[in-house]
Amino acid sequence: AEHNIAHELIEEFMLSANQVVAKFLSDKNVPSIHRIHERPDDDKIAKFNEFLLSFGIKLKTTHNVPSMDLQNLLKQVKGHREERTINTLLIRTMKKAVYSEKDPGHYCLGFKHYTHFTSPIRRYPDLITHRLVKSFLDKRKCSQREHKRLHPRIVECAEQSSAREQNAMSIEREVNDLRRAQFMADKIGKIYSGLITSVTAFGFFVELQEVFVEGLVKISSIADDYYIFIETEHKWQGQRRHRTFKIGDTVKIRVASVDIPKRQIDLTLHPK
Repeated sequence: AEHNIAHELIEEFMLSANQVVAKFLSDKNVPSIHRIHERPDDDKIAKFNEFLLSFGIKLKTTHNVPSMDLQNLLKQVKGHREERTINTLLIRTMKKAVYSEKDPGHYCLGFKHYTHFTSPIRRYPDLITHRLVKSFLDKRKCSQREHKRLHPRIVECAEQSSAREQNAMSIEREVNDLRRAQFMADKIGKIYSGLITSVTAFGFFVELQEVFVEGLVKISSIADDYYIFIETEHKWQGQRRHRTFKIGDTVKIRVASVDIPKRQIDLTLHPK
């Protein structure tokens, strides 16, 4: 889908609204629900930096890394072959966004105050924010009594909203995996080009470029060499021929089998 300047303009308005509302509630000392994205763990950033070194790139620091450093990294690799690979691994390095009564700011966006305010149709936390704004528009500040009454309710709503979101995402993944397996059931033996999206200790996952379905190539199915898993570089490397399989590589595969009840699609490498 096309993403043009109109989309970007709307996004900027939404981000501005979210910041203004978060600051409004903070200034009035109103307990409110926030969408927070905390700073990534130093050990994960250190592992990510190890991977970057294989491309001749490194972060200035791996301790309390500023979000601006990560933004600059993405600008640095934009348009290069390794862009998608680094983007994918950076997303996996970050902590998951959650709902919270705390307001530590939004690490990824670099905002001091941030809340969801602009999509009440989709999210219950946004509806809570709308109600709080409406309640305190004409009040100077949230009283201690009101704060004491609201705070435990906001904490409960944040915890429940985060849990429900995780549950919904898990169900969505299961349904998607089921539909993909059903879609591929009559395509056993077909050949596709694909992109390696993840490397694990038992093989690597490939996204088929024509149909955007992901399947697994088990390393045990590749018999042309003995492959070693290099975890820090997210790749498999052959001992004899030194052939490698890493995130971002393009491979040609054949659909080997589909297990609908297990929602699994097995792939094998196809000679180019």
